[in-house]
Amino acid sequence: MLAKSQNKIPRQLITNDEFIINPCRNRNLKTTAQGKKDSGSTGRSFLVSFIQNHKDGNETNQTIVVSSETDFNLTVSLSENQRSNLVSISSHKSGNATLKKLNVHYSLVPSYFTTEYKAILINTTAASSILSLSEYLYSSDSTTVFPVDKLSTHYIISTSTPTKGVLESGSHFTVASMKDNTLVSIVLTADYDITILIQGRNYGRGDTFNIILNRYQTFQIGHNADLTGTTIHSSNPIAVFAGNRCNDVGYHGFCSMLMEMVPPTEELDNTFIVPPNIHRYQSHVRILSAVKTYITYTTKQIKTSTVILKNKFVEFVLHSPEIGVIHSTEAVLVSSIALSSTKAKVYGDPFMITVPGINQYASKYTNFVPDGYNFSFATFIIRNESFRNLQINGTNISEHSCLFHSSVLVGIALYSVCTVSVQSGLINVKTSDGSRFGFLVNGQRKHDGHGYAGNTMLTTSCGT
Repeated sequence: MLAKSQNKIPRQLITNDEFIINPCRNRNLKTTAQGKKDSGSTGRSFLVSFIQNHKDGNETNQTIVVSSETDFNLTVSLSENQRSNLVSISSHKSGNATLKKLNVHYSLVPSYFTTEYKAILINTTAASSILSLSEYLYSSDSTTVFPVDKLSTHYIISTSTPTKGVLESGSHFTVASMKDNTLVSIVLTADYDITILIQGRNYGRGDTFNIILNRYQTFQIGHNADLTGTTIHSSNPIAVFAGNRCNDVGYHGFCSMLMEMVPPTEELDNTFIVPPNIHRYQSHVRILSAVKTYITYTTKQIKTSTVILKNKFVEFVLHSPEIGVIHSTEAVLVSSIALSSTKAKVYGDPFMITVPGINQYASKYTNFVPDGYNFSFATFIIRNESFRNLQINGTNISEHSCLFHSSVLVGIALYSVCTVSVQSGLINVKTSDGSRFGFLVNGQRKHDGHGYAGNTMLTTSCGT
């Protein structure tokens, strides 16, 4: 059952054109100059950790893929007693673009409620993007990893509601530390009264758990409740990963892992275009806010206006091939969970993607499309007048190549949403005129699927 907010507000409060075309106005948006390079989720230093996959997947290796427009070298740093668990590193090139795959032994996946040295620091000699992929038979998902210079000290957790009575569908999150003596304070939130035993003490909804982590240390918390709305604050920047161990999202198909790296609250946006997930009959879209905010979301040209209270969320169902549009007065975190296909034996089970806001769009992405999936798709969200400038691996995208193509009005701007089929391997996408666009990838196969967004960090500067 989807949670619905009952607090209604007058529609005119949140349909002002100024708000729609300037989504960060409440944070004094200072847009970057036209043509200025936007880093988004690219960088040269990354802290990576993992969350648990299916309970039977303890022999499954994790994969970290580092991609760059140019050749590069990398160094991998982790706790001395874990170095033997980095299984292998392989390199592949496509023209000037380069990717390196790191296979990581499952023993580096953090355990529950235990302080462990299981974070990995990756440094590269060129601006790079990182994809983290966890796969176990029919339970997989992927996420973009943010660079160290985008990590922060404030986060809010978004997962999905576990299937009632199914222990392994529970939600969880991992925190990973960059520095010694980092105090991490976790304020637990759940969809019902819970008791979690952590280090010999019971914690309930609303309680604060404090822990000090040193460099490369991790701590993972999980429960068979929806932990959405849990907040995390730290004395030094940390990395946070969250999702569900193996959830079927309301008995839709079989269970599958859901995994995302959580963006810091100061990197969130407040205007979003939510594309449909091709070959999935519907998606659950969750809007989460760390503060009280007014929102409006539009589907089927019907606008719904409501209030989200502090650390709460609302959800709506997006039926394929609908496009959703979301506006909020404060920054929010938006997640889209593609439900199991009606042809699950062909197109797979659920996966989760953090939806990028329009101020998180970048002008280019170099990423990796995982192999082993029967169908892989890339979705582009771009201003209509710039669509003709989109390129994949140096070739322009035409409307005829779109398996799905539609337009949506956001304020006074018209955006195109196009989904194309893509091959596995390195993918370099950009616009010839430097205009920005949203970029999402998903892969689908029998009883399985994965998905990620190319960037969910602000590419404009929202000052205080």
